[in-house]
Amino acid sequence: MTKSTSFIKQILEIPHGQAKNNGYIDTYIGYYPESKDKWGDSIYMAFKLDQISSDYRRFLMDHKDFITVYLNGEDLVFKFSISDDFKVQVMRPFINGQYSKIDRNYVKTYFSQYVADRSQRIKTSMNWQILTKDDELKKYWEKRIGVTFTEDVEVWSRPEKEEEIYGYQSSDNEPSPEDCEISNPRYTE
Repeated sequence: MTKSTSFIKQILEIPHGQAKNNGYIDTYIGYYPESKDKWGDSIYMAFKLDQISSDYRRFLMDHKDFITVYLNGEDLVFKFSISDDFKVQVMRPFINGQYSKIDRNYVKTYFSQYVADRSQRIKTSMNWQILTKDDELKKYWEKRIGVTFTEDVEVWSRPEKEEEIYGYQSSDNEPSPEDCEISNPRYTE
């Protein structure tokens, strides 16, 4: 699961269970075939083509922020717009891994402090802990990695382009296997 699914998808107000029932893959903040490594200007939701119903496709295409849909192999990738305010107040801190700097109104609106686990016990939400730099999570990481966090250190890793951009290519300049020279140690002098 991408960090975009955990922290960004909520702005679209698309129920997660309904998406999962229609072949939902993940949410991204970039689409490599369209924008290469540029990210954060739109939200993309990917679905398995053979699992998404025509009614659900129509539902997504009727969404107020829907822009377009791409067919990429066996996946349908839906593109949604986001406001300039969202880009500044939520997306920019998210991309920089500054979860505690994400707009507090967004956090209050879309993230519950408490959730029920599978056995119906109430516990503090992991997303909430990350977004608020929870002391318990901070102590956990300090003990786990043996470092004392300063006040400016976040308690979760920053998003990586390889995970947050659909179809991300690590480099346009990587040689293909047929372009590489393969040497046999028996023939080297």
